[in-house]
Amino acid sequence: MPQIQFNSFPNLQTERLILRPLRQEDLDSLFKLHSDKKNARFIDRDIPENSKETLLFLEKIQKGIAENQWLFWAIEEKEQSLFLGTICIWNFSAHGLKAEVGFELAASFQRKGYMTEALQAVQEYGFEKLGLHRLEARTHSQNAAAIHLLEETGFEYRETNLETSNKTGSAEPITIFSQTNKSL
Repeated sequence: MPQIQFNSFPNLQTERLILRPLRQEDLDSLFKLHSDKKNARFIDRDIPENSKETLLFLEKIQKGIAENQWLFWAIEEKEQSLFLGTICIWNFSAHGLKAEVGFELAASFQRKGYMTEALQAVQEYGFEKLGLHRLEARTHSQNAAAIHLLEETGFEYRETNLETSNKTGSAEPITIFSQTNKSL
């Protein structure tokens, strides 16, 4: 794991969004996001049964940020300060030149370009500020919306593998995309 150190958490902004750290006030919105069965069907994580489980998730994320293991942003709409979803950079390679992005967006905010804006801001941050050489993304092969988003933002198909799901224990087809830093 690379030694990535932040003097302060990097807040990012786009035309319509603020990407900021998750806060305790996000707990209800995060619980709703993680509890949406349709939205969670492609995410290899158990659906929380109560807000206590979501609080444990939030605490895990905050601990990982404090230990420089990952960056995990809340996606907030600027005008109305609405919590829309989350996006992260994590799974840094040992040499610190590659990392993975992950994202999820509440169903009511999908297909409005919000995640495209958020992902572009995170790509720029990863390449320009962190000096990453490559970003990767993994998604279930049937997640057409995520595949479209990744292709739209410059990620290219690498491969599809069968991986054992933590949630179901069965083999699931996972498609891997990557994007290289064009400025290197």
